[in-house]
Amino acid sequence: MKESSTEKQEPFLEPMHPKYLPKQHTILYMPINSDTVQEIPAKQFDDLTNTRYIYHLAFDSKETYQTIKKLCKEAIEKKERDKGAEWLGLRYRKEVLDGYVNDVFIKWIDNRFGFGLFANKRMEVGEFIGEYVGLIRPVTHLFANVNPYCFRYPLYNIGYRVYTIDAQDMFNETSFTNHSNDPNCESVVTMNNSLLHMCLVTKKTVEEGEQLTYDYGNNLWKKPF
Repeated sequence: MKESSTEKQEPFLEPMHPKYLPKQHTILYMPINSDTVQEIPAKQFDDLTNTRYIYHLAFDSKETYQTIKKLCKEAIEKKERDKGAEWLGLRYRKEVLDGYVNDVFIKWIDNRFGFGLFANKRMEVGEFIGEYVGLIRPVTHLFANVNPYCFRYPLYNIGYRVYTIDAQDMFNETSFTNHSNDPNCESVVTMNNSLLHMCLVTKKTVEEGEQLTYDYGNNLWKKPF
């Protein structure tokens, strides 16, 4: 489904309390030329796509993790991030720490949009869809080493140091969410586990079978349609 880079490196996974260790997970998807949602174990999906399903953030090194954690603390203390991140962190604490993804499925749309993410049930306003997870790594000042799955990490006042959440090779279902100028979801920043997390929540009522979208804004380097 995704074009995976050939170079692999062992990531440093976000340290979690043992009670939040990954659970068995199946990915819901609708095959091309089918109208039936099917299930596939995450490990099998990994093998088929040469990717890795992850439940929490990953980092290109332990040093990057320690740097990001320090910068997140400073951003909150200096009020570079408003109190909303802490409040939302409390509201969605269980979902973020559990690595929870709502009842959604992946479906092929067309050659222009590729795959999209769809609701497998009716969702009310404010429902948690999932955290945008991937490999957190620095990007060059020319933004040359980015791809369509890069989401800018929400640390903005740090000079030339810019970080991205790269979900090209390591991901969950949220990386299949497409852009819309009139979206039914929005990205929010939460503070959990001493880190800032980018999460998707519904901003409108979403009907079963409806595509989930959000406004990419300036947080991604992906060019919106």
